[in-house]
Amino acid sequence: MLKILMLLLLLIPTSCAFNSKVESEWATLQSASNVSCKPWKRNDDVLSVKSIDIFNGKPQGFLTSVALRNGQSALEYADFKQSLSVSPMVRRNFGTRTGLVSGFGDSQAIYAVVSKNLKEGSKLEIRTMPDNVVRYTAIGLPVNIRSLEVYPAKNGAWLSFRAGHPDTAVEELGYQFAYLPTKLNQQDIRLTAVPSQPIDTFQAQIISNPNHLNALVVWKPKGQSHRHFNIAEISPGKKPVFEPKEVDVSAEHEIESWTAGAAKEGLTLSYVDGDSLIGQANLKVVKLSWDQQYATTEWLKSKSLLNEHVSDPVWVSGSNKGFILIPKWVDNESTIALYHVGNQGFENAEAVGVFPRGLRVVDAFWDDDIYALIRFRENQEWQFQLCQISR
Repeated sequence: MLKILMLLLLLIPTSCAFNSKVESEWATLQSASNVSCKPWKRNDDVLSVKSIDIFNGKPQGFLTSVALRNGQSALEYADFKQSLSVSPMVRRNFGTRTGLVSGFGDSQAIYAVVSKNLKEGSKLEIRTMPDNVVRYTAIGLPVNIRSLEVYPAKNGAWLSFRAGHPDTAVEELGYQFAYLPTKLNQQDIRLTAVPSQPIDTFQAQIISNPNHLNALVVWKPKGQSHRHFNIAEISPGKKPVFEPKEVDVSAEHEIESWTAGAAKEGLTLSYVDGDSLIGQANLKVVKLSWDQQYATTEWLKSKSLLNEHVSDPVWVSGSNKGFILIPKWVDNESTIALYHVGNQGFENAEAVGVFPRGLRVVDAFWDDDIYALIRFRENQEWQFQLCQISR
């Protein structure tokens, strides 16, 4: 699940379609298929949005952490139904002395995770929605949590967080992780952060499964000379083991952007190898199996991005299929390149929609079709839309 700083948008009932008309001088694109999207409307009482998540509970839906103009923090959520239909947003406020707010859903409930910074460390309140009742609190994490992401797991969730001095940029802070259980007989628990020292990296992702306790952490070390990834398996416990394994992905140049995704009996790493700004890069996907703390490469596929400027890739696992969505930019336009990729390579490449400049895919999921949450700038403001990409 990917998190971003952005303005709050609420779904409105109208929808639109981005057509295939191309106006800029694309080197590799003559047309794109139509795509149906539903725009979101900004709520006037919201100052900013701290994070947005697509959660895979029953039902599937959206969780948005917001800062209100009156100084309060709040969590808004809505159930996804089908074909761009979303239930009305439900909001719950958490007061003015709240830090970060995140959340997750499972088949039993929707949970809000509310952080509060204390002198002795950070405290988390775990609340159920929509009753907004504090079920228990958790302590043991470092003081000044600056970013917080939640990944559902069996009987709980994995937390990915960065903590440090308020004067330090969040991007410069390292990552740590902790398992947060939800089925408890006690009110207060102590969490254990792993590893003991934060991972020095700009980006780390957790690959978790709601049916398993253990999860995988994926990150790329800092520095242009590092053209590999590290993977570590994490498990709950008072003294959890954290033993990173280096994974060579045959990168020939500096890795410009990347994402990790869950796959059958393993994971995928999708990354841009090279500098797409000057039109000299390749999009690569590596399928890895994971067994007993070791990664094995099953296949590696590559697609040339010659004369194409791209943004961050997003991986979507469909019905026995894997897809990559990656925005492509030129002049004042953007499109989404959609690839079906597997052990036979890249198949059925397609350009989807022609959007305004600066398009980014925030996150995406599979529900008989591909649904992508996108953003782009229009009239100096971020515009967000939920798009259905038929397959």
